[in-house]
Amino acid sequence: MTTYLCLITVREGQVPQLRHIDCLDDGEISRFLTPVLAEWPQAHRVEVLDGDHLVFVMDASDQMTA
Repeated sequence: MTTYLCLITVREGQVPQLRHIDCLDDGEISRFLTPVLAEWPQAHRVEVLDGDHLVFVMDASDQMTA
C-alpha cells in the first residue's frame, strides 16, 4: 500500500484540508477518495500527492465517478 496526501480546498484561496488515503496504486485513488470527499461535497479543488509528485487533480468543474 502507498500512502497519499490529499489536499482538499473548499473555497478558492483557502488553506486546504489535509487527509491521508492508502491505496495499492495510482489507479485506485478515485475509489479511495470517494469517502473522503463525502466530508466536503462542496470541494473546490482536490490534489493528491504521493510525497514527491502530484498524481491526481480534480477541480469543481470535474466529475468524479467511483
